[in-house]
Amino acid sequence: MTTDFPLWPGIYDVVRLLDGEWVSAVLAALQDQSLHYTEILTVISRQLSSSGSSGADRVLHETTLTRTLRRLVRDGLVERVETRSRLPRSVRYSLTEPAKELLTAMASAAKWAEYYNELIEEARQRRAAS
Repeated sequence: MTTDFPLWPGIYDVVRLLDGEWVSAVLAALQDQSLHYTEILTVISRQLSSSGSSGADRVLHETTLTRTLRRLVRDGLVERVETRSRLPRSVRYSLTEPAKELLTAMASAAKWAEYYNELIEEARQRRAAS
Protein backbone atom coordinates (compact mmCIF):
# COMPACT_ATOMS: atom_id res chain seq x y z
CA MET A 1 0.00 0.00 0.00
CA THR A 2 1.39 3.37 -0.96
CA THR A 3 0.84 6.42 1.22
CA ASP A 4 2.30 8.86 -1.24
CA PHE A 5 -0.34 11.28 -2.50
CA PRO A 6 1.43 14.21 -4.13
CA LEU A 7 -1.78 16.01 -5.14
CA TRP A 8 -3.16 16.30 -1.62
CA PRO A 9 -1.23 19.41 -0.46
CA GLY A 10 -2.11 21.31 -3.63
CA ILE A 11 -5.77 20.28 -3.51
CA TYR A 12 -5.90 21.26 0.15
CA ASP A 13 -4.37 24.67 -0.61
CA VAL A 14 -6.82 25.38 -3.44
CA VAL A 15 -9.82 24.33 -1.36
CA ARG A 16 -8.68 26.61 1.47
CA LEU A 17 -8.11 29.49 -0.95
CA LEU A 18 -11.61 29.07 -2.41
CA ASP A 19 -13.27 28.47 0.95
CA GLY A 20 -16.12 30.84 1.59
CA GLU A 21 -19.75 30.93 0.61
CA TRP A 22 -19.40 33.69 -2.03
CA VAL A 23 -15.80 33.34 -3.23
CA SER A 24 -16.63 31.27 -6.31
CA ALA A 25 -19.55 33.55 -7.24
CA VAL A 26 -17.34 36.66 -7.09
CA LEU A 27 -14.60 35.00 -9.14
CA ALA A 28 -17.15 33.86 -11.72
CA ALA A 29 -18.68 37.35 -11.92
CA LEU A 30 -15.25 38.80 -12.67
CA GLN A 31 -14.28 36.05 -15.09
CA ASP A 32 -14.68 38.07 -18.28
CA GLN A 33 -14.55 41.69 -17.14
CA SER A 34 -13.64 44.16 -14.47
CA LEU A 35 -16.64 45.43 -12.53
CA HIS A 36 -17.65 48.06 -10.01
CA TYR A 37 -18.84 46.87 -6.60
CA THR A 38 -22.52 47.39 -7.42
CA GLU A 39 -22.11 45.59 -10.74
CA ILE A 40 -20.68 42.54 -8.95
CA LEU A 41 -23.64 42.57 -6.59
CA THR A 42 -26.07 42.83 -9.52
CA VAL A 43 -24.41 40.09 -11.58
CA ILE A 44 -24.43 37.63 -8.68
CA SER A 45 -27.99 38.49 -7.61
CA ARG A 46 -29.23 38.11 -11.19
CA GLN A 47 -27.46 34.76 -11.53
CA LEU A 48 -28.95 33.50 -8.27
CA SER A 49 -32.48 34.46 -9.24
CA SER A 50 -32.24 32.95 -12.72
CA SER A 51 -30.36 29.76 -11.85
CA GLY A 52 -33.26 27.86 -10.35
CA SER A 53 -30.71 25.97 -8.27
CA SER A 54 -30.73 25.38 -4.56
CA GLY A 55 -29.03 28.76 -4.14
CA ALA A 56 -32.00 30.70 -5.50
CA ASP A 57 -33.22 31.52 -2.01
CA ARG A 58 -29.86 32.94 -0.93
CA VAL A 59 -29.01 36.63 -0.83
CA LEU A 60 -25.60 38.26 -1.06
CA HIS A 61 -25.53 41.11 1.43
CA GLU A 62 -23.30 44.13 0.85
CA THR A 63 -21.28 43.56 4.03
CA THR A 64 -20.60 39.99 2.94
CA LEU A 65 -19.52 41.12 -0.52
CA THR A 66 -17.22 43.72 1.05
CA ARG A 67 -15.56 41.11 3.28
CA THR A 68 -15.25 38.66 0.38
CA LEU A 69 -13.67 41.25 -1.93
CA ARG A 70 -11.21 42.37 0.76
CA ARG A 71 -10.18 38.77 1.33
CA LEU A 72 -9.76 38.06 -2.39
CA VAL A 73 -7.67 41.22 -2.81
CA ARG A 74 -5.57 40.28 0.23
CA ASP A 75 -5.09 36.74 -1.11
CA GLY A 76 -3.96 37.99 -4.53
CA LEU A 77 -6.89 36.68 -6.58
CA VAL A 78 -8.61 40.01 -7.23
CA GLU A 79 -7.13 43.39 -8.05
CA ARG A 80 -8.77 46.57 -6.77
CA VAL A 81 -8.13 49.60 -8.96
CA GLU A 82 -9.22 53.00 -7.68
CA THR A 83 -9.35 56.01 -9.97
CA ARG A 84 -9.23 59.09 -7.79
CA SER A 85 -9.23 61.60 -10.62
CA ARG A 86 -12.94 61.05 -11.15
CA LEU A 87 -15.65 62.40 -8.93
CA PRO A 88 -17.06 60.39 -7.44
CA ARG A 89 -14.07 58.10 -7.25
CA SER A 90 -14.24 54.96 -9.32
CA VAL A 91 -13.25 51.54 -7.99
CA ARG A 92 -13.18 48.50 -10.22
CA TYR A 93 -12.33 44.91 -9.42
CA SER A 94 -10.76 42.39 -11.76
CA LEU A 95 -9.14 38.98 -11.61
CA THR A 96 -5.38 38.69 -11.31
CA GLU A 97 -3.53 36.40 -13.72
CA PRO A 98 -3.24 33.64 -11.09
CA ALA A 99 -7.02 33.79 -10.54
CA LYS A 100 -7.64 33.53 -14.29
CA GLU A 101 -5.38 30.48 -14.45
CA LEU A 102 -7.14 28.97 -11.44
CA LEU A 103 -10.55 29.38 -13.10
CA THR A 104 -9.21 27.74 -16.24
CA ALA A 105 -7.94 24.83 -14.16
CA MET A 106 -11.26 24.60 -12.31
CA ALA A 107 -13.21 24.25 -15.57
CA SER A 108 -12.71 20.47 -15.42
CA ALA A 109 -14.07 20.37 -11.87
CA ALA A 110 -17.10 22.41 -12.99
CA LYS A 111 -17.77 19.94 -15.81
CA TRP A 112 -17.43 17.08 -13.32
CA ALA A 113 -19.98 18.77 -11.05
CA GLU A 114 -22.38 19.19 -13.97
CA TYR A 115 -22.01 15.55 -14.95
CA TYR A 116 -22.47 14.34 -11.35
CA ASN A 117 -25.20 16.82 -10.49
CA GLU A 118 -27.46 14.10 -9.04
CA LEU A 119 -24.72 12.85 -6.74
CA ILE A 120 -24.05 16.40 -5.55
CA GLU A 121 -27.73 17.13 -4.94
CA GLU A 122 -28.21 13.88 -3.02
CA ALA A 123 -25.18 14.67 -0.88
CA ARG A 124 -26.61 18.16 -0.19
CA GLN A 125 -29.92 16.65 0.87
CA ARG A 126 -28.24 14.09 3.14
CA ARG A 127 -26.19 16.82 4.82
CA ALA A 128 -29.27 18.99 5.30
CA ALA A 129 -31.14 16.06 6.86
CA SER A 130 -28.39 15.23 9.34
